[in-house]
Amino acid sequence: MSTDKSLTPEQLEKGLLELPPYLLESIKDRIDELPMPVLERLAKKQHLSRKAMIAYKIPFNRHQMRQLALEAIYQHLLLGKDIKKAVYDVMLQSNEIDGYLGALTIGTIENEEKYRKLLDSKLRKDWDLDRLSLLEQAILLMSCQEILENGTPKPVVINEAVSLAKEYCDDTAPKLINGVLDTL
Repeated sequence: MSTDKSLTPEQLEKGLLELPPYLLESIKDRIDELPMPVLERLAKKQHLSRKAMIAYKIPFNRHQMRQLALEAIYQHLLLGKDIKKAVYDVMLQSNEIDGYLGALTIGTIENEEKYRKLLDSKLRKDWDLDRLSLLEQAILLMSCQEILENGTPKPVVINEAVSLAKEYCDDTAPKLINGVLDTL
């Protein structure tokens, strides 16, 4: 039995009005179509599952899209899976792929060889990119795409890359990723 209380209509309205503008804009014309539990989770700023976000067309924020991109690029590196198929799979077989997510994933793989050479040149002389874990490689490759092609400010990319490394990699990865990206 849940101890979580339902919001009053006033609390719900206040919570929804406090949503980030990109999110509020995307749902404002569909609020009556969304189930109350979804609206309440949004108003309370609680996590929605990937499945719910896709099913109810709730947009992912940039950090969430980077997590999805990391997962797709990792699948590509680990399994040799086609990047478009990997993106399709991480989006739970949805064909509705955000342009940012597409540019981040497909663009990264289209430029993979160029980025590998660049990153190899930034590592110590006795190291190469293949010695890093596949997750570290995916983060670095994706970060190159964001800085060099997508035009995302370098400090933003480094912050996000370090955050992803802290979340998914071992304790030494954030420092290494920060150091390598800072030299780009």
